[in-house]
Amino acid sequence: MTSNLLRIFGILVLIVLIFLVINKFSTANQPAKKAAEAFMTAFANHDLATVKSMLVPKVAGVTYAGDRITGIEFQEQHVFTGAFSKSPAVKYSYLEITSRQIPRDASAVVIQSSDKRPELATVPLEMYAENKPVPGGSMYLEKVEGSWKVFYIAQPPKETER
Repeated sequence: MTSNLLRIFGILVLIVLIFLVINKFSTANQPAKKAAEAFMTAFANHDLATVKSMLVPKVAGVTYAGDRITGIEFQEQHVFTGAFSKSPAVKYSYLEITSRQIPRDASAVVIQSSDKRPELATVPLEMYAENKPVPGGSMYLEKVEGSWKVFYIAQPPKETER
């Protein structure tokens, strides 16, 4: 009886260890996604210094009152090269950003740069409406001096009526 319980306990511990190792390796290969998650956590926790350090200063800014973050704004951008890459200037409140999350199974799409352009990455966001996940836009990151910084958060796609 005792040996069976020990065997079951050992198998459960082994399963948990395997899960932790797989989880660590899956996020270790995605530094852009880790940076996006760190940004969302810092934003939700009103960590103003961290949020400011994780933004590209020329194109994004944080609004705050005292030590509380109240919103974030991004200038008009040309996210990628091409005719349809222009993104409008946007402002988000604290609640608009914290209502979004990075899906657990999402992965960052990194666009390798050519010439003098920096590396870019995009991470999908989602929101919940009526207890169902719906697209929540995308977070765009740029590699600046070796670290990933947020330079734009896109609006979710608008639904079209037919």
